[in-house]
Amino acid sequence: MVATAELGKPLDLAALEGPLEADPYDPERFPGLVIRDKSTTFLLFGDGSVRITGPKGTDAAKKRLQSLTERLTASGVRLDERVRFWVENLVVSTDLGASVPLDQVVLAFGPETTAYQPDRFPGLVHRPVDPPVTILVFSSGRIVATGLGDLDRVRRSLRLFIDELRDRGLVGAPRATGRGDAVVAEGS
Repeated sequence: MVATAELGKPLDLAALEGPLEADPYDPERFPGLVIRDKSTTFLLFGDGSVRITGPKGTDAAKKRLQSLTERLTASGVRLDERVRFWVENLVVSTDLGASVPLDQVVLAFGPETTAYQPDRFPGLVHRPVDPPVTILVFSSGRIVATGLGDLDRVRRSLRLFIDELRDRGLVGAPRATGRGDAVVAEGS
């Protein structure tokens, strides 16, 4: 997932590099301060904006952001009472538990929204017009969706796409080890 936070005040990145145990700060190479903390990476910018990547969900991102704001406060940064936070992009995956004939999916959905170039990438890329989500489909039945920040919208998009695959007879026989499409979880 990718989330953004607005701290509400400018930051002196050079002064924060040491106290926050950040990667070496070199504004000539990158205008932000990179902080790696557990499975999360923060990109802090001088205007007070923060990009958060890596957490496995919204709650985890908020907890990691809280940890960062506590570290900032301990480093002498006075923050507004309310830090703005929102999710930019989620990655959601599922497994149909059955194979999918990708060449037939391209024919069924058409080249306007679907691309499959197995010599370049093993998956099919489907981009419906609405909502603007990108769905990657693999012949194994594994599906990954990205491009939206709202989990409900991503789940609805996946369900519509999966239902359409099934309605068109494009989902093969179930694998013995398949988990079915009940697994639609928020991921990194």
